Amino acid sequence: TGDKINVYDIYAQYWLTPARKMSWSPTVARSYSTAEVAAWGDPRDVRIRQSPWGGAWAAVGGNLATITIQSTGHRRWALDLGAGTIPDGVELLPDGNIVVAAKGGNWVRVYNSSQGTSSTGYAQYNITAPTAVLWDPVNNVIRVTGSINGTAVLAALTVGGTSAAPALTEDVSLRSTLPTAGAQDVTDFAGDPNKLWVCTN
Repeated sequence: TGDKINVYDIYAQYWLTPARKMSWSPTVARSYSTAEVAAWGDPRDVRIRQSPWGGAWAAVGGNLATITIQSTGHRRWALDLGAGTIPDGVELLPDGNIVVAAKGGNWVRVYNSSQGTSSTGYAQYNITAPTAVLWDPVNNVIRVTGSINGTAVLAALTVGGTSAAPALTEDVSLRSTLPTAGAQDVTDFAGDPNKLWVCTN
């Protein structure tokens, strides 16, 4: 409701203000433009990762996709994706490129965010209503929840090309049909790199 990303102490008895360790949103003081601040809202996903710039997180909210330096909370990269795109899932690749799943845009894109603080080049894969993306370092693919030809799937996208000019193709051999409709989220299974958690409607 506050349009913020909050970090809580999971061991606190109650998740009230004392348990909140950090609260973040893009601001002008954190090197975001007024237009980027206005594009933010209703955060939908965040991933904390190691990056070429050290600890960082990728986040999407409103129409904005962004990479933020963890230690300072300052802008590393940001882009207003435009009204109606509904960015719903985000991931940060090891090379510093950001992956965005746009539920309203019916696409997954890898932006070449490693190339500059406002770089806009991207590779696109079309998939209906994608909701989540996850980097799978075991198979070196991006796992995606969405729908293909009316069927809910967990797809796997291979990143080719270069960091400056990425390319996206699906590895159909790694596609899984989900047992029920409405693919929602995918994440790693702690302690077992050969398993993934996937949830649907």
